[in-house]
Amino acid sequence: MSLPADLTLLLSQLANTIARALANSEATRKTNEDARAAASAPVRVEGLRLPEYHGRVGESVDLYIHRVNTFFAAKNIFPGADLATERRCLAMVVANLQGLAASWYLKRVARSDVSVSLLEHEALRAEFEPPDLQERLHDQLYTNRQSDCADLLEYIASGV
Repeated sequence: MSLPADLTLLLSQLANTIARALANSEATRKTNEDARAAASAPVRVEGLRLPEYHGRVGESVDLYIHRVNTFFAAKNIFPGADLATERRCLAMVVANLQGLAASWYLKRVARSDVSVSLLEHEALRAEFEPPDLQERLHDQLYTNRQSDCADLLEYIASGV
């Protein structure tokens, strides 16, 4: 049984249209994947370094974590994206722990008590921030008076 010429031509055109649509769909998918990969690639930002944390009395854990998160955001790195990225970011942060903080981390590694999440910084806070830190800062703020200083620069340098 043979098909009329018009129907054969129509089926041929339909097959060509479907083939082109599939090729376009595949090209669009590949372009989208490439764009996603380029968007998630780390960016080099001049003058920006991962902050260090020493574990000193005056250092704030919250400020440190905020600076780390800002660093990763500026570099277009998202630690929670997947486990490999999370571990890479944790390695970068650990490499910038200094002094008491580095010693504390080594003790945790020796005890196999290491978290892979950057978001779980409560252990760092529990170790290095006194529980009454907010009250201390509040008291320090209210005990400083500009009248006790010779000029505004001395007042600012006094720690307000």
